[in-house]
Amino acid sequence: MSNPLGFYTSVMPGDGSYLDALQQEFGSELEGLTTAQQLILVQGVAAALMLHVEEMQSQEKKNIAAIVKLTQKHVAVDKLPGLLECIANKLNTP
Repeated sequence: MSNPLGFYTSVMPGDGSYLDALQQEFGSELEGLTTAQQLILVQGVAAALMLHVEEMQSQEKKNIAAIVKLTQKHVAVDKLPGLLECIANKLNTP
């Protein structure tokens, strides 16, 4: 069982935010999202976070494609959700 979006963010029902709109359309735990929609949302969140990675050097930016290719080639599909969860938890720690 997962928690509602408000557990992870400061979204409040009816606050008019994008996150509120997501929960209005897909449920408080985003349970109405298909797998494809979940992955598109993850991609969007990752892209938004990349805009805020100020310490990233230009060489690291060039390596992004290589990291994606290596992950696709060497990580089994059934291991990817666990990898994503691990990274998401790491992002939440100082």
